[in-house]
Amino acid sequence: MKLRNDVFIYKNRYLKNIGFPLGGIGCGSISLNGDGCLVEWQIFNRVNKRALIPNTYFYIWIEKSSGEKFYRVLKKGFLDFPTYLPGVEDVEIIGEYPIIYVKYMDKGMPIDIFLEAFSPFIPLNARDSAIPCIFFIFHIYNKSNEDIDVSIAFSLENTVGYDGFSPIYNIHCKCFNKNYNRLVKEEKFTEIYMSADIDENNINYGSMAIALYGDEASYISQIDNLRYFWNDFSEDGILNNIDDSTPSDEGSTWIGILASKKKIRPGEWGEIAYLLAWHFPNRVVDWGKYKGYRVGNMYNNWFKNADTVIRYAVENFDRLVYYTRLFRETFFSTTLPYYVLNRISSQISTIRCPTCMWFEDGTFAGFEGCALNVGCCPMNCTHVWNYEQTMAFLFPSLEKDMRMKDLSVQLMDNGLIHHRLVIPLNMPRASGLAIDGQLGTILKTYREFLITGDIKFIEKYWDNIRKALNYVIENFDPMLKGVISGKQPNTYDCSLYGYNSFVSSLYLAAIKAMEKMASYVNDKEYAEKCREIYRNGFKELDNLLWNGEYYIQIYDEKSIDRHQYGKGCLSDQLLGQWWAHILGLGYILPQKHVERAVKSIYQYNWREDLSNHMHSQRAYAISGEAGLLNCSWPHGGRPENPILYCDEVWTGIEYEIASLLIYEGYVNEGLNIVRGVFNRYDGRVRNPWNEIECGDHYTRGMSSWSLLLALEGYSYNGYKGEINFNPKINYDDFRGFFSTGSGWGLFTQKRTENEQVNKLILKYGNLSLNQVGLKIPLGRNIKSIEAYLNRNRIDISWKNIDGKVLIKSAEKINMVHGEELEIDIKY
Repeated sequence: MKLRNDVFIYKNRYLKNIGFPLGGIGCGSISLNGDGCLVEWQIFNRVNKRALIPNTYFYIWIEKSSGEKFYRVLKKGFLDFPTYLPGVEDVEIIGEYPIIYVKYMDKGMPIDIFLEAFSPFIPLNARDSAIPCIFFIFHIYNKSNEDIDVSIAFSLENTVGYDGFSPIYNIHCKCFNKNYNRLVKEEKFTEIYMSADIDENNINYGSMAIALYGDEASYISQIDNLRYFWNDFSEDGILNNIDDSTPSDEGSTWIGILASKKKIRPGEWGEIAYLLAWHFPNRVVDWGKYKGYRVGNMYNNWFKNADTVIRYAVENFDRLVYYTRLFRETFFSTTLPYYVLNRISSQISTIRCPTCMWFEDGTFAGFEGCALNVGCCPMNCTHVWNYEQTMAFLFPSLEKDMRMKDLSVQLMDNGLIHHRLVIPLNMPRASGLAIDGQLGTILKTYREFLITGDIKFIEKYWDNIRKALNYVIENFDPMLKGVISGKQPNTYDCSLYGYNSFVSSLYLAAIKAMEKMASYVNDKEYAEKCREIYRNGFKELDNLLWNGEYYIQIYDEKSIDRHQYGKGCLSDQLLGQWWAHILGLGYILPQKHVERAVKSIYQYNWREDLSNHMHSQRAYAISGEAGLLNCSWPHGGRPENPILYCDEVWTGIEYEIASLLIYEGYVNEGLNIVRGVFNRYDGRVRNPWNEIECGDHYTRGMSSWSLLLALEGYSYNGYKGEINFNPKINYDDFRGFFSTGSGWGLFTQKRTENEQVNKLILKYGNLSLNQVGLKIPLGRNIKSIEAYLNRNRIDISWKNIDGKVLIKSAEKINMVHGEELEIDIKY
């Protein structure tokens, strides 16, 4: 495990609210908390943050060659229910999603012991990132001067049949009946498989399993209390190999336990690996109008039960571990500040929390977030998912599925896209319009095209994409002025009226994206129509709303008296420009005004200390903390009933504005916002892997991926095979993670006085390129440029446009994982 010098270690009071989610995409999750225990068992197809499975722990037993013994539960403090057992003195945690490292500490231990826990995570490989399984790999170092015997045990309570909500007292719950455990011994693993005598159509039907990978195991397949196990285990670290599968009585269940013992010599490392798998196939709709409708889980298509999950994990163990570690190592080996990487990576976890589901028919669906015991605001809300970028760049196939639903079942004959996905898909659509979500769907469609390069995707849905934009034009801009007016329902749960740049900037960005797509499908007439609207809007919007510092809203204040912002400085006023930067569309409004408006947002809405701020609605940041307000009125004019949520702090908006600041050259200001979020979510008050808005694990926070794009100056066109980088920090020695629709890896840049060397190191997948765009210092005259693929020189041509160098290959560059493209610029 390679760690950075600036790594953040969660310890002492920073452990208080830790909850690191573990689980695959659409599989539910289990969290590892700040004392080293497993909590929030949300694997039963239901949201319940308080779900807790008793009798499920790791244990350690140590014996020195002198005969001195040490044994503990691997948790901080004492385990006092249902059996009183001693734990270790302390833990420290490093969380670098998708991997969490837990160091267990006790002065009585002659070893160092680290737990490395994760569910397999491989960007672009959605299937292997959607396994209902957790890997627990213990790394043990003998720091003494004598041989040491070490045993680690793992116990799991069989909770098959559990409804996800009912209280469990020790091994007792009304949901349990005829639960049984079965021992499975194979050459590569030992498993305790857990199920129950339940009808396979029952919504609580399923199975669980724990397995020891590789080593010889001792076992107790079924036991009804931990005291017997503890007396056995503490004696010699070996269990009595009891193999029983008698079904439990009604209202009770069994505990299964495995143990692995090995000798570790002084100065050497040992490793013990466990797997935890689950399989609960009968997910049903438990929200809205159609409760009880079976949707199943995507993993049903690959796995029959938890045993087949274990077997897949065992057979692919080395590969799954390698690529999961490779992603973490690649992502965190970059030169971006650690707190930035922390906030970007933390939001990946939302994809693999109960917020998101992957149904058996392949439909990907997500709440906005999750409340204590229910998902909030189903499903695939276009205006909240408008901000999400993370999944699009890591799992574009899933993102594309969302677009296909938007442009088919969600699209009405008149072009309206309903902003919430109704499940079942064959039921009537009902949620109505969110105009920001409607426009965002067009932008997201273009994004999916750029990332994947899939022209057939655009061709297939072109008529529907046109229909969606035409709906907006006909109903909100019939005179083709390029500015939206009328009633505009949006993500602030209200409707704006008149003219505003929040919605109209999205409109201009969508118009530019449509012009691009029209040219790709050779719809010249529609492309020209879009150009005309854009030309009009570029001038009209600026003339109407620019006040010299930022863009305001103009509306009829006599007839509209609720939920507007008027003269206010709305943080979201340039949402369309944020999208335009991400999509490489350039400026949709005058550059100087954009720069000034972004600066004004920071100047007026950023608070280093919210102690004197009055929250009129929900408080997501508190006294003593920093945060970006959604809106302020620096020159007065606040309406009596202003736009909803104006006084709140939303991380999704903070990341949007931070990246906009970086795009516009205000790098320190942008980073300061990110640092503020990091400090709020540092474990003391909030969980670093759970950003909250209307619910836990809120999807808007996945706008954080735009920070990476902005800091790298990254853009990509998969159809043309063009990739561009322009780092905004650490120009002389830069490393950054990049991902395309077919591969991911590391971009590096090293500058000296007379030379710049850039490399694309492909770690996974493949990548085809025709052109690479790079930035050199202004005023430098290029003497030569040479390009090498795996140290073999390739034929190129190039041109320098004001410091942006476009390097074009004579033949397409086709890279596969492990290969390296180097470009050497001398000036």
